[in-house]
Amino acid sequence: MFSDLGSGRKKRAHAKEVREKSILTLYNKLHELVSLLAELLNIQVLTDTAVLHASSMGVAPFFVESVSELQLSALKLVTTVSYVCYVLSVAAKYLLFVFRNLLSLPLRSPLPPSPNSCI
Repeated sequence: MFSDLGSGRKKRAHAKEVREKSILTLYNKLHELVSLLAELLNIQVLTDTAVLHASSMGVAPFFVESVSELQLSALKLVTTVSYVCYVLSVAAKYLLFVFRNLLSLPLRSPLPPSPNSCI
């Protein structure tokens, strides 16, 4: 069981950079989309449902490795959403949503437990 996890870690360590133009274009467009969504939230008041969907879009990139630019844009989006929620007095609902997602990170993480952890 744990040998499968070790081989997955080795594959990720030796994974090549993505060089396909279509994948890089998609990544750049997604990065731009998340940044523009953060700017939109600063300008336009959106419904609670739209804010919650934007929040989940901002949290999702933190569950993926090697997407640092996207994670930076997502961080901008999450902080903008938290500010908007604070201003609109719906912070409790939003914060509960974000903390649930962040607390579930170890459950969704593809990485195996460290060798020093108790089994």
